Amino acid sequence: MGSHDTQTTSRRAFRAVQQYAFGIRGRPRLKPANRFHSVQGKGNAVIRFRKEPVPAIHWAGLVLPLRLDPKDKRCWQRIALEARTKYVRIVRRTLRGKTRWYGQLVQDGLAPRVRPVGEGVVEYDLGPSTIAFVADTDASLEKLCPEVEQPWKETRRILRSIDRSRRSTNPENYDTEGRVKRGANRWIRSERYQWRLRDLAETERRLAAARKTAHGNLANRYWRRERPSKGRSYAVGVFSKISDGA
Repeated sequence: MGSHDTQTTSRRAFRAVQQYAFGIRGRPRLKPANRFHSVQGKGNAVIRFRKEPVPAIHWAGLVLPLRLDPKDKRCWQRIALEARTKYVRIVRRTLRGKTRWYGQLVQDGLAPRVRPVGEGVVEYDLGPSTIAFVADTDASLEKLCPEVEQPWKETRRILRSIDRSRRSTNPENYDTEGRVKRGANRWIRSERYQWRLRDLAETERRLAAARKTAHGNLANRYWRRERPSKGRSYAVGVFSKISDGA
């Protein structure tokens, strides 16, 4: 690693400890190599983006060509690449059990606008499962992203399979009543256990992607009508207390 990407990684570690000291976040944990999912540069140096001869990321002697959208129907990609690159981030993600690498370019300026924006003003109020909009001409109260379905049955099936695999592989870690013994236990993770963990991670990834798409569609639908101006901001803990009846 170079000096710039080392500095950004050290800054992330410092901020984690600082937020823990101020009571903002929980206690930071050391990340092993298999949990280190991203690295970024400091300025367009060390980890650099070059357009010629082909769009690629250059890092420590490696040349990583980028797979761009060949269609680019709305010309969003072309306009974004014309801006100055501030810094580059390399991200590792797992899709359908396979590791994939992505290059994120942080460009200078505003994101290209590909959809028209309404002229009016609308205010919104976000709830745990509903969202309300009030504009000059109309008002609405609707369910928040009804097209997103929580895969409860699939998640329970995978969790039960994980628990059965863990119990069959580590019977010495459970007492006669099926409870985990106190103290430090040595756990063996079988191939089937790790396979089911990957299934669970893929299920959660698909759910997060569907939720993000639904949120974007909802925002675009109202941006075409009016321009949102005001809204309340809540922490996740507030919604948890509301759901629990606190």
